[in-house]
Amino acid sequence: MTASVAALHALEEELAEGPWDQLITVSFGEFMKSRAVERNLSIAISIFFDGQRIYQVGLPGSSSVNDEWITRKASTVTLTHHSSLALRRRIESLGIQEEQLGFNAGHLAVCGGGFPLYSGGLPVGMAIVSGLAHEDDHEFIVDSLTEFKTGLKW
Repeated sequence: MTASVAALHALEEELAEGPWDQLITVSFGEFMKSRAVERNLSIAISIFFDGQRIYQVGLPGSSSVNDEWITRKASTVTLTHHSSLALRRRIESLGIQEEQLGFNAGHLAVCGGGFPLYSGGLPVGMAIVSGLAHEDDHEFIVDSLTEFKTGLKW
């Protein structure tokens, strides 16, 4: 995936918005877990709503290292209100290194796998995946959101 920052932001606008609440976001976490189990993926999934981690599962083959990446990806989405992959693309487009961002990037993950959730145009949560190649983490969330929202007819 080599999507531009603008393309990633457009995808977020299309997929992130919804009537998210705690129950719906937990349902989305369970939906992603089911998809991952069907595909025999060794990933960790975490869902945040209103600043609280309300769902997390580590599937066979995942580890505490994935939990560390989840924390860093969540920090990135919290800071930028965009996907963690969008920050990576922004850095690449500027031709700079993470250290040149102007803030402490040590607690961030400048890679794919974190995706915001919006309701009424405001950030209310995020979905985080860790365990695949970072662009595949991102794509797993995007594909899951697309299927989940289609099933709910949003």
